[in-house]
Amino acid sequence: MNASRVPPPGELVATTLLEYLQHDNRPTFITDLADANNINKDLAFSFCNKAFSSCRTYVALTTIHAAKESDNLLNAFHSWIVQRGDELYDDRHFQDVSWSATTLQKRWRIISGTPIVASSLNACSIDHHISDSASLYNYRKATKETLPLVPMAPSPYQRLVDEFDWGSSTLGPIVSWPKALKEIAKSVICNSKPVGVFWGPERIVIYNAPYAELIPSFHPQQFGRSMKTDFPYWDTYELVCQEVETTMKTVSYAAQPGPLMERNGSLHETYFSYDYIPLFDDGGKVQGIYYQVTEVTGEVLSRSRMTSLLRLSSVASRATDQKTLWKNVLHVLEDGKEDTPMISIHTVGEQMASISSQVHGDQAATTGEWLCQGSVGWPESNLATSNVLNLTSARGYAPFVQKSLESLEPVVLRSSDGGQVAALLEGCQYKGVACTSLVICPLQLSSGIAVGSLGIVLNPVRPYDDDYKHFVRVMARQIEDALKLAVFLEAQEELLKQTILQAQVEQHSLSRQLERSIQKARESDLRFFNFAKQAPVGHLTLLF
Repeated sequence: MNASRVPPPGELVATTLLEYLQHDNRPTFITDLADANNINKDLAFSFCNKAFSSCRTYVALTTIHAAKESDNLLNAFHSWIVQRGDELYDDRHFQDVSWSATTLQKRWRIISGTPIVASSLNACSIDHHISDSASLYNYRKATKETLPLVPMAPSPYQRLVDEFDWGSSTLGPIVSWPKALKEIAKSVICNSKPVGVFWGPERIVIYNAPYAELIPSFHPQQFGRSMKTDFPYWDTYELVCQEVETTMKTVSYAAQPGPLMERNGSLHETYFSYDYIPLFDDGGKVQGIYYQVTEVTGEVLSRSRMTSLLRLSSVASRATDQKTLWKNVLHVLEDGKEDTPMISIHTVGEQMASISSQVHGDQAATTGEWLCQGSVGWPESNLATSNVLNLTSARGYAPFVQKSLESLEPVVLRSSDGGQVAALLEGCQYKGVACTSLVICPLQLSSGIAVGSLGIVLNPVRPYDDDYKHFVRVMARQIEDALKLAVFLEAQEELLKQTILQAQVEQHSLSRQLERSIQKARESDLRFFNFAKQAPVGHLTLLF
């Protein structure tokens, strides 16, 4: 049979190219090279079929111009679309798709795409419920299989994952990964909670963006690395992994101390709850460990502070004198040193009794010498622990106490202030971290007179946030209320002693008076007896 070329029938000529392209299941679009706007601005499509309208490349090309400027691959693809040349046919790989271009009449650029990576996830489709900005990808060569295997919004984490060189790791290129690892990687990256996976005996770690936010001190350098060799605190976690492998069961830990994390420019202590879940291979052997993490630092700190406040309230309220009060307070605060690593207490001392009797007076007893009622945790010979504090001094700890007494509010001092504050905090450390802040709280009696101060060096690895400030204020108020009670009880005890003494004096006086009265009565009886004894006495009898 011979084939020959004959003029097309009229019905075929009437069937337009656009009708054909509309029914093509390949993403296809046409742009006009004569339109100058297509060169420097977002493309104006003269035509696009349904397949292209649902393609993520369509979203990328129609996004705002500013967003495209930061994507070199997208800009290169745009330039290729609108390029002018003598070549009738041309092709380009972009977004896991092989794009072919045909130029007609040196004006109409017809471009169609064919997915070339079978393992890519819906290379030519998008979820229409995802906004344009959330559908943008960090575009990469179609021949390189990368994570994520799911759509992600552009972010530093997404770029890290997308550009990571898995070939240099013990896991090898993604194309060589077992299906189970690919699936668990998808699960990790898609999860909205902080999760990750340790894979293989080297504990290669893959974690998601929410988890990365929890570990700013170790991200991104830890991603895709061996936890055994590259994580400085791994020994404890390795024991947990070994327990999972041995028992083949989920292992959970609640409110465990985590490593110090750098947040907002300073180190912060952390607490986490963990679930370590075994991942099995076809032979039933644990080949990886899926872990999910919940940070509970706030809950742990709140619980610890509440415990300290309850203990302080209990022991302080039972104190009937100042000596017992300060002993109990120092004991409780020393036990709760996580929030009060160093403390010192100063009061007016012997003047307390006379000051407490005043109904009204100056705001503070700011003259004379105050006595240190006790201190805990300070370096030896620190000025904040001096046995005698001269409030008229302009050096050392005294001027800062004076400042808190004048304002009747807690005063926060920081080593960054320099001068005497830096000298006070020199050598102060908590678990090897230098202490940088000190709070001085005034202690007042019911009359409003400030008669004491509570100095607290703050924990350097706990942020002095609203919760910490509230804890310090409540603690100072509890101590202040206990001091008021102790001073009142001491005053009442002294009054009772004076009353008893006065009663004893009056009783003694009455006893002396009674004794003198009895003595006088005895003397009177004796005189009468002697008189009667010496007087002549006769007996007369009359008879009738």
